Order: sequence, then structure tokens, then C-alpha cells
Amino acid sequence: MLFGVLAAACFGVSIFYPGGEYFGINGFYGAAPEWVGYLIVIIPEAAAAFGGYHLFKDCKNENIWIVMCAVIVMLLLALLATIPTIKDSMHRPRYRALIAYEGISFHNWWEPFKGYNAVKDSYPHDNFKSFPSGHTAETSIVLIGAVFLPLIDEKYEKQQLTLFIAGCCFILLVALARIMAAAHFLSDVSWGATILIGWLTITNEIIAHIKPLQLAE
Repeated sequence: MLFGVLAAACFGVSIFYPGGEYFGINGFYGAAPEWVGYLIVIIPEAAAAFGGYHLFKDCKNENIWIVMCAVIVMLLLALLATIPTIKDSMHRPRYRALIAYEGISFHNWWEPFKGYNAVKDSYPHDNFKSFPSGHTAETSIVLIGAVFLPLIDEKYEKQQLTLFIAGCCFILLVALARIMAAAHFLSDVSWGATILIGWLTITNEIIAHIKPLQLAE
């Protein structure tokens, strides 16, 4: 019952957050109404949910739901606690803001924008969310599947490395796209991925040392 509720919540979140990005300020802004993005994103998300059902329907690990709960907690800590807190503390101007407005100056990733309160009402708020990259961190979620897939069934161990490498390539592609879109610097995307992967590493280490969560030998 709990797992079903969490699965439904994850499905809703996976539609709600990316749906607004397609035609929002970080996407094809103004090309179409923002609600159109939700119609676009629901198709691949529904396909992913269908694939997930077939992936788990023959699961041999009766405690896999605990692993999934741990993953959800990890994502909450990474995406709703760590990254937003850092963004709101640093207020680093995006590159596109530097070239669009003369009143905004460059700041290194370790330098908080101390003058933010004086200029925040003069420019769009999104211009001061450069560090770290939330999109790159969210893309790094693909590595979660590669890391924990063998806990569903040992037959997936052979595909684990291939999926992990493919996931890393996808992360690099998105990170490059964010830089090319003038939304982030290299340090932004690097830290975005590092934060999510760091939380993933901690979670994996904890789960790896809890014997009931492993497949029975």
C-alpha cells in the first residue's frame, strides 16, 4: 500500500516539475503555452511507469520497497534541501544575465552575491540561480537505476556497467547543453552532478551494509 502511494506520488512529481520547463524560462519560452509542456512530458513518463511495472513484477527482493523509500529520501535531501539551499545562499548570476544586463557582475562559484538584495527586484529572479545546476543534478538520477538494478534480480548485473556508462554520457550531454544555453558555467554543472552523486554514494554504502536488503543467496 505504502509503495503504491509513493509510486503514484513519484509519477505525479515527474510530470509536475519537468512539464513546466518545456516552455518556461529555461526552455522554449513563449513558443507555446506552458500547459502544453505537461502534455508532452506525460507520454514518456507513462511509458517509463509501464516499463517500471514490468521491471518489478517479477522482483525477487521482497524488501526492495525499503530501498525505493531510501532512494526517495535521498532525492528529497539532494533536490529539495541541498541544492535549493545552496542556490538561495550563493545567488550566483547566470552567464546569460551577465551578457544581457550591465548591472550584474561575474561571481566565482565560491563567492556569495552579497549585493543580491539590492538588485533582486531589478532583474528576473531566475537570473540568480546559476550555482549549482539543478538540471544536471536531476539528470544524474539516471545513475540510481544502474546502481540499484541488481537488487531487483541478479540477472541485471551484466547490464549494470553498460547502463552506468550510458547514464554518465547522458549527464555530460545535458551538462553541455546547459552551458551552451548560457544558463550555467562549468563549475555549476560539475557541482550539480557531484551533489546528487555524492548523496547516491552515501545511500549505496548504507544499503550495501544492510543484509536484509540484499538478494538472498
